[in-house]
This record gives sequence, C-alpha cells and structure tokens, in this order.
Amino acid sequence: MTEIGAKEISSMADASLRTSGFFSLKLATAEMRRLSKEEVAMAQGLLTSLVASIIKLNDELSLLRDNARKQWEMDSHRILSYVEDISGFEAHEICGPSRQADLVETRSAIATALHKTGRATLVNIGTLLGGRHHTTIINLIDRAEKKPSKRVSILISHIFQWLCEESPWKEVEA
Repeated sequence: MTEIGAKEISSMADASLRTSGFFSLKLATAEMRRLSKEEVAMAQGLLTSLVASIIKLNDELSLLRDNARKQWEMDSHRILSYVEDISGFEAHEICGPSRQADLVETRSAIATALHKTGRATLVNIGTLLGGRHHTTIINLIDRAEKKPSKRVSILISHIFQWLCEESPWKEVEA
C-alpha cells in the first residue's frame, strides 16, 4: 500500500464535507479501510483534531452571539433614552401600538438612522421599536426617504449624528 500523507487525508475530509454537508464518519471509515494501520492512526488523529476544532469554534461563536445580543440590549436602551430626550415621547410610546403621526415619524427617524449607520439589522430595529416586523421597518425607512417631513429630517440628522459621534459604539470605533 502506498504511503498517504496528511495532505491527502485532509483532501479526503474536504471531499467528504463537500458531498455530505457535514463530516460523514461512515465515508471516512470506508476510506480508511484501504489504509495501513499507521495511516489510519494518522487519519484518526487528524479527524479528532478537526472535530475538536469545530466544537471549539462553535462554542466561541455562541459566546460571541450572546455577547452581541447583550450589548445590543444595553445599547438599545441608550438609543431610546436619547430619542426620548430629543423627541418629547417616552420609550413606551415610541415602542407602543399608537399610529399617531408624530410617533410614526419618530419611529421612522430611528429606523432610518439605525439603518443608515449599518449598526442594526431590520429585525433588531423592529425589536427595538416594540417587536415590529422587519417589513414594517422597511416601510418606515422607505417613507422617511421618499417623503420626509422637516421634523423627520431633523430627527434623522440628530439621531444619526449621535449614533456616529456619541453612541454606545464609540469605544469600539476608537
């Protein structure tokens, strides 16, 4: 039997990943039947290392997601607090069900400013604004961009400037 190196074993693993979407141990076992005992031991070591790396990366990704979610929760409270100060509405009104024109304009300004900065997804913005659907957020943004009132333009400008200069993310940008 010919000697097989780590590169060949790695390419077998890559091929298995491409064909099955996840590492198929059955396929790997079938491939290993043609290998010598030393080659099998090397392949098993590489597979064990690969699985351990994947598990570690998955754990790190979960931790990053949790931290990002917690940070967004803290930041969203600061955003609403700032908008309360400049709009004259309280957070429960901004996030509430009212369709009063001034409240809708305020929501529209928040959504547009957050979207322009790229700091939040449409889903995050919807959650911030009382659990609204992302399509509602798209509509708010479209409305603010197509026919902005003077009040909306001013609010967008103030919120956008605050997000860029005095925002909760300032430390991250520095």
